[in-house]
Amino acid sequence: MLERDWFTLYGEPVNIKRAIAESTEGPDKSIIIGTDSQRFDHHEDFITVIVVRTELKGARVFYTREKEPKYFNLRDKLIKEAYMSIQTAYELSPILPPTCKIVALHADV
Repeated sequence: MLERDWFTLYGEPVNIKRAIAESTEGPDKSIIIGTDSQRFDHHEDFITVIVVRTELKGARVFYTREKEPKYFNLRDKLIKEAYMSIQTAYELSPILPPTCKIVALHADV
């Protein structure tokens, strides 16, 4: 997941590993990861978001998008969303400093 194209909230491309390393320096940092999807006529967009939160100061948000053919049942779509969030957390964990933890994986289930 981290090898995909990642962007800031402003749509600017970003090297996610470098951005996470810079964003997690210092105390009071935590991470929230989530994936959601939206259906269009011929495909679904899956958006995965990483939020680097600094307590009492705000957050930095990064996202990636994946287009997939339409999912025809809700169960498969929700499993795909959960899998993408878990995979992102799995890949992100080794590069986080010891003071920064993943505190939430958001899921629609």
